[in-house]
Amino acid sequence: MSELINTLLSLISSNFFNKKSENEALEKFLVIFSQPNHDPRLVEYYFALATRHRYAKYHEILLIMNTRYPLATIWMYKSINRIQSVVLFRDDGMAEITSQAGWRAKSSLLVIDIFFATTFLLCTMWGANDISVIYNAIGHSEITYSMLCNAIGSGIGAMVSFLILSMTAYGWWEIINARPFVDYYNSHRNNTIDTN
Repeated sequence: MSELINTLLSLISSNFFNKKSENEALEKFLVIFSQPNHDPRLVEYYFALATRHRYAKYHEILLIMNTRYPLATIWMYKSINRIQSVVLFRDDGMAEITSQAGWRAKSSLLVIDIFFATTFLLCTMWGANDISVIYNAIGHSEITYSMLCNAIGSGIGAMVSFLILSMTAYGWWEIINARPFVDYYNSHRNNTIDTN
């Protein structure tokens, strides 16, 4: 449950990111990475700030930077592996799509989308009806506690459904972008890894 809450909070905060701070973090990352004997933790920190990837490992960063066009690879990497691991870097340096981008994950996302889209529509419809009932009751001074509870419950249901639909939209986005990233990375990677 706490992982779901952390994921939701990171998605909400990532929607309000500061592009200037991302660019500054990318510049600092490139400067630090280009220095010999750089600190891997510092590289991971600035890479995370620049790409909004909290869990990128130093080995993955080395592989990404060891491509023909590292900035383009970083830009493509920003659209995957943020809420689920759809791409995995193997020991030989090749990238592959994980089962989290397979048919089982797609089916699960589709079921979740259908359920919460229906919930969102119903809660929105009920909420609009509750607000109209409250509006009519104001004129007669007949607002009851149950009317307010119904309106608040419908509003909360609509908001929670919308947040979960937003999260599944990120899941779809990652699944859709997994194959283009893997193809691009595998065709542009170098066979040797320069660790400094």
